Amino acid sequence: MGTKSILRYVALFLCLSALPCMLFFGERIEQGLHADIFRDWLKLKKPSWEGVLSLWHISGWEGAYGTTAAWLGARIREYEKKTPGVFIEMNAMSQEKFKARLERGECPDLLSFPTGALSEPQETLGDVIPNPNIRGALMQSACGGMRAFAVPYAMGGYLLAVNDDMLYDNQLCPPSGEGWSAEDLRQVVEGTYEKPGKKKEAIRISGLCIQDKKNAVPAAALMYHFGKGNISDALALLDSGNVLIGNAVDEFVNRNAASAIISMSEWRMLKSRQNTGKAPAYSVCGVSAFSDMVQYIGVSRGLDAKKYAVCQGFIDHLLGDGAQAKLKAVGAFPASSRITQLYEGDEQMASIETAYEKDVRVPNAYSYAGKREEIRALIDEVMSGADRLLSLRRAISSACK
Repeated sequence: MGTKSILRYVALFLCLSALPCMLFFGERIEQGLHADIFRDWLKLKKPSWEGVLSLWHISGWEGAYGTTAAWLGARIREYEKKTPGVFIEMNAMSQEKFKARLERGECPDLLSFPTGALSEPQETLGDVIPNPNIRGALMQSACGGMRAFAVPYAMGGYLLAVNDDMLYDNQLCPPSGEGWSAEDLRQVVEGTYEKPGKKKEAIRISGLCIQDKKNAVPAAALMYHFGKGNISDALALLDSGNVLIGNAVDEFVNRNAASAIISMSEWRMLKSRQNTGKAPAYSVCGVSAFSDMVQYIGVSRGLDAKKYAVCQGFIDHLLGDGAQAKLKAVGAFPASSRITQLYEGDEQMASIETAYEKDVRVPNAYSYAGKREEIRALIDEVMSGADRLLSLRRAISSACK
């Protein structure tokens, strides 16, 4: 028998041996190919650019339950999974470190930053494609002139914390799920409150505490609680002598103020202190539709078209319905108008969300740094007795145009 004949018999034997395996495992192979993991893998398209993108994350605020950095990190892993060959290296930093690195000539591919972190965006960022699902006022806040240098992807907010017992002593009730009216807040701030001193003598305390924060002006949230046309009513409260400027959480916990305007991260601190018995019984509700806690993301100027497309793809991923809904995990609010009633059943967070869905008020991402200092200086003048209420009203209104 020749060599060719032997090979023919071997080939026939192998084919006959493989046939039972194909019949037995065929159905399983077909099922496997229809499984999600295989179907998703087959759908993946090779991106126009491959490599490592650098992302700098500057966070000026935190959510009620966690940080925006944690949320952003999870979204990066999602994008890497669906975009083979693309990796994103995130570097979280302070605003001071960010400015120092820019001065050294460094620049990331993607930049995540809060309101007021950039005053001259055209020096760092290129144009991005505006997302049609972003709430109108939010998208406008990311523009400098006629150019969109970034897109907003998350928001924080302010709450009013009130000492329940002190309110009851003034025949007032804590806020309900619908929040408070301007008149409710005025009555709280103008109330008469006391606490016992060391020798049991009564010590008069303030109706409201506002913290002079480095990167935010909570007083502006108080202004907009009274509505666009009645900001002067809120400003008059600052001139009433019943408002304390200080560490909002400490002053409230130490019962030096009957109420306090706090950020969501400060609310987290307040809950922690209450859990250890170091805070009074309190209630919280949203203050207004104003927020200067917005997180944006932009693309570095000068990137080539292929790299830019991958960066823009990541931004689109952040604004997708799935990613936006997951902001609930860290206690932040979505920028997309497609996500509504995210905090249904969460009375405190829902009170802020409802206000944002009706009429969100945010300052310009770039000009606010200068406006913020002007507002802070005017508030100091008003608190010291100067007649600058009209100037303060104009400054706050101008910041949100």
